[in-house]
Amino acid sequence: MRYLSGFKDSILLLKSLGEKYLWVDRLCIVQDGPHKNEQIAQMVDIYRNAAFTIVAAGVGGASAHLAGVMSSSRASSTQSTTVKGLNLVLSTPPLSYILDNSKWKTRAWTYQEWQFSSRALIFTPGEVFFMCNCGTRCESLISQQENVLSRPQATNVLGNLDGSADRPEIEIPRHRITSSNLGMHHATDWLYFIENYTKREMAFPSDVLLAFWSTMEEFRRSTGIGLLAGLLETDLHVALMWRPKVPLWRRDAKTTQGRLFPTWSWCG
Repeated sequence: MRYLSGFKDSILLLKSLGEKYLWVDRLCIVQDGPHKNEQIAQMVDIYRNAAFTIVAAGVGGASAHLAGVMSSSRASSTQSTTVKGLNLVLSTPPLSYILDNSKWKTRAWTYQEWQFSSRALIFTPGEVFFMCNCGTRCESLISQQENVLSRPQATNVLGNLDGSADRPEIEIPRHRITSSNLGMHHATDWLYFIENYTKREMAFPSDVLLAFWSTMEEFRRSTGIGLLAGLLETDLHVALMWRPKVPLWRRDAKTTQGRLFPTWSWCG
């Protein structure tokens, strides 16, 4: 099985944290099943109510080991040197940089995962990050005593993450879909979501709206504005004038009703 390594590590992780259940979209949503659309519509509630979401942002994506779960799965150790009695440590890359260069960030289906997860454990090649609605923390810990930086002390990846150090630079802003976060200019907010989503890839072109379904439904619920093929109904006369930033090709795929996506919308 292609994704067996990631699944095994996820099970080990949950056992170590005392969790009993694991929901995997690739397994729990049957692609050719009769209830696929119903299950997709529930994904926003799954992400919001889960104890946490496991984000595989390492090399190899979901098919690789979760770095840090197994003792031999770390890519490399922390690099350090001593200059005139001062220990200098090479800092790990910021989380934003790691995610921007990960396979995870390119997948269309992970967009709503990032939008709606209340908590997430983000596994990168060098360390693990914990993210919640209050902020982001990293696994490595750098202490300061008498103006001298000590060597980073790694916390147990499966242990208590409360001992991790705050790192302001790892904060990842998320444009959340809530009535309090959305501004008065709903068209601008919606363009932000569309621009970020359409940068991603999907294996099946017919999933272009399905992978974006939770985002559309939450936007509709929060603003009361309807959507027509991914365009705002209240600003349809303006939305029809959208322009691509890069050359596009016709999405040769059909909707669940058997029709082609309209050419006048970005989804087509």
